Amino acid sequence: MTDEKSILEQFAAGNHTAFRELFMRYHLKVYYFVLGLVKSESDAEDLTQEIFLKLWTHRSRFTEVRTFGSYLYVLYKTDIDREQWKEVSDKEPEIYERMKRYSNWFKDELLVDFPKKDTRPFIIGHPQETCSKLPARDARISGPIERSNRYPNCSYFTNWKSPEAEISWNVEVEESGLFEAFVYYTCDRRNIGSTFELRTDRDAENLVFTLDQVNDQPMLGADLDRVLREESYVKGFAPCSVGTIPLSKGAATLSLQAKTIRNEEAMNFWMLVLKRVK
Repeated sequence: MTDEKSILEQFAAGNHTAFRELFMRYHLKVYYFVLGLVKSESDAEDLTQEIFLKLWTHRSRFTEVRTFGSYLYVLYKTDIDREQWKEVSDKEPEIYERMKRYSNWFKDELLVDFPKKDTRPFIIGHPQETCSKLPARDARISGPIERSNRYPNCSYFTNWKSPEAEISWNVEVEESGLFEAFVYYTCDRRNIGSTFELRTDRDAENLVFTLDQVNDQPMLGADLDRVLREESYVKGFAPCSVGTIPLSKGAATLSLQAKTIRNEEAMNFWMLVLKRVK
């Protein structure tokens, strides 16, 4: 097994051979990196085993991981280094220099090829995939529309009160085709009936649709919280098939815009899903 991407896919599916292959490749690197921090061989070995055990427990997350080494670095930052709060570099200069050397090696070895900002587009129409998901989390917005929380994970767009507002994604269509569009949303009865347009900046045909199904849902868990949570609350967003749109192969900007707003607000938008029809 030589292709790391293939190994990660098999590991995510629960393949023990793939797990052993990753362990053999990275065990010593992780061990010596941890040893440089804790200065105890037994503690370093225990922590290394805990890291790999945690990786196996959460292996399903690796369906979207492409570089195992970079994931290990993030895991170290959130797990091993969790309780290091005090600045002690002036008191322990030798340890500080050793840790700095290990940290620089780790970043130079594993993160050198990563761009400072991830500009990869969303892939639509991959031959091996049936559906493509475009969440509000990663979308850009312009005009009078708001994100439900400053932290993007699980957030949605709300206060959509003007046709000037627009939601967009950078996409790459792998193969031309016809796609059925599903919108995950909430909308109360008095605001139902707004008209929307889904389009790209390179295809002639657009998809115009009207939301005519009520899905009025409260924020989940808000009534049970004793303290207001920092991250976004979520709602019972329901999918609604809104029609089909032809997309041609290549890079494009995919945009969703409200053409008319029936009453005060268009909808609360959470995710767009495109399913290949042909």
